[in-house]
Amino acid sequence: MSRIKLIDKSQVSGELAEIYAQLKQTRGGKVPNLFMAMGYSELMLAPAMAVADFVSAESKVKIKHKQLAYLATSRINNCEYCLARHAAAGLKAGLSEANIEALYQEGDLASNPCFDDCEKTIIRFSEELTRTATVQPNSFDALKNFFNDEEILELAYSVAVANMFNRLASGLGIELEPEFKK
Repeated sequence: MSRIKLIDKSQVSGELAEIYAQLKQTRGGKVPNLFMAMGYSELMLAPAMAVADFVSAESKVKIKHKQLAYLATSRINNCEYCLARHAAAGLKAGLSEANIEALYQEGDLASNPCFDDCEKTIIRFSEELTRTATVQPNSFDALKNFFNDEEILELAYSVAVANMFNRLASGLGIELEPEFKK
């Protein structure tokens, strides 16, 4: 059970009601529990929604790669909520069932043969940035083999977004919606 009360759509009005309607439209007909936890204030919810949408939006970096960065981050942070929700998004974005299964296994994710060299580089980058808030020069150089500066910024932003939402979901004990439970 979530540590804080989730704000149901019946409890919001005005701009918050509009944001809930938008969330419902873009998130499979439901407002995710994590966003209901932020339903106390449109000052938090509206920007959080925009930040969250970046990971699933068309940009310089493939959505598949941004989702992988998000998932690798969520795995390091042991965020069950974000891992489960973004596993579904990752599949839609082009990650394979084997990729998703690997995220739930023990061991070094970046050495798993189901990932190609580019994906392994994204995983290493995401894990280092999450663990230490910095990246080793050799990891950064490896990233440069696949991405330009703007794309690296997008990947770093995706990792930062994941870290923020991981801390909100795990720290507040946000319960995973039943349709995402295995």
